[in-house]
Amino acid sequence: MKTYIVGTTTIQYILEQFENLNSRLDSMSQDISNIDSKIDILINNFVIRVLSIKKENRGVEEKIILIEDNVGNLLKEDPDYEYHSEGFKKIVSKKIRNWNLIHSDTKTFLVSAEYLYSSLQKIDNTDFSPCIIQFSKAFENELFIRLFEPFINYMKNNSNLSEILFYDLSKKETRIFAQQVISGSINRQLALGQMLYIIKNCGSPRKSSFLMKGYLDFLTNSNSKPSMRDLQEFEKINIDYRRKSAHPEVMIIKKAEEIKKLVPIAIDKLFFN
Repeated sequence: MKTYIVGTTTIQYILEQFENLNSRLDSMSQDISNIDSKIDILINNFVIRVLSIKKENRGVEEKIILIEDNVGNLLKEDPDYEYHSEGFKKIVSKKIRNWNLIHSDTKTFLVSAEYLYSSLQKIDNTDFSPCIIQFSKAFENELFIRLFEPFINYMKNNSNLSEILFYDLSKKETRIFAQQVISGSINRQLALGQMLYIIKNCGSPRKSSFLMKGYLDFLTNSNSKPSMRDLQEFEKINIDYRRKSAHPEVMIIKKAEEIKKLVPIAIDKLFFN
């Protein structure tokens, strides 16, 4: 058995290394604490801005646009979002059977909604409206991609759309739909409630027009028309969650938990075949 003699100089060197290591660990711990503090301030300020928007004298859709814009700014500023996004993606992907088929933007909205669901829990008794709006946006996007974009692209084959849709452009009920068809699918104008209204009423004789009849034919021929029961569930997302999130009252975490369950189910229902 070998015996090693450790001199005073060696022991002193080892102790110095330990002290340096402890100092670096303390510094790292302080850096992490500072980052966490900055993130907390970032989220607190974000919530304050959202609550302020909800109290403004604006229409629901305008408030939702402003809240969505603030969500986008938060995602750019918060390092936690990008760092944990893969984890949130794994969580939400397990809830949707057709995950591999849904649009990339829909996936992004779902991941960011899960991020907001976690981040907002850092604040006591906070408002979960941004989280709810983001989940709703995911469904809104997939509804447009699945049930409206193909029809709009088909209609764009007509060279004289403005003349064909003259009547629809003059009617309040169909004006935005007609404008969307003319401008194409890139410049999104239709909000969730408007799309649900079109789907629900395109078969109504009282709402009949060239555009509405054409859209009904598209849904029928592609076997894409949601059932009345599914439409009721879709409208619940819009009325009970999305629109209420723009009202001044606080949306509690229970509402966020509910829409977390509703939206993945609703998205899967858009895949009919």
